[in-house]
Amino acid sequence: MANENKEFDIEAFRKAFNEGNLFPKGVGVQVTVLREGYAEAELTLREDHMNFSGRVQGGVMLTLADCCAGAASRSYNVDIATLEIKYNFIRGITVKGQTIKAVTQVIHPGRKTHVLESRIYDSDGKLAGIATITNYVTGELKSPVFVVEGEKDADSLHALGYNAVSGEDGAGPGKWRKEY
Repeated sequence: MANENKEFDIEAFRKAFNEGNLFPKGVGVQVTVLREGYAEAELTLREDHMNFSGRVQGGVMLTLADCCAGAASRSYNVDIATLEIKYNFIRGITVKGQTIKAVTQVIHPGRKTHVLESRIYDSDGKLAGIATITNYVTGELKSPVFVVEGEKDADSLHALGYNAVSGEDGAGPGKWRKEY
């Protein structure tokens, strides 16, 4: 499936995906590489990513795989919804502070569905898990309206050509800094 929209700026989209996509941003996922049908994303592990046993919570690795797959599918200038994820855990990750990585390749870029494989690696480059993801193509990617924390974030997205507004409470009570 070729990228039919010649105006689609994949690098600007990668930056907007990182800044305006609140859930991955809150978890700490950053898409570092984005090409048509391919993405890489990283996540630096925090204490709140660890489970009771001192290992990375499985949902964290699944989230990294899903976010990376979402970016890879959207690289075709389409919007998507995740239909299915299957994840195989290969090795546990136990060191907070390390950066884990997802590498995702679109295997089947169909008109209605995309099938992707996302591999999760620990900071030593050892394979920690493999996800197979099916995304449903809902249509051409439209410029979404990103709801961001503050006006500075909204201005940054506007500069990249995206629609963005700050949330009703901005950064929240007591969080607004003078430099904004």
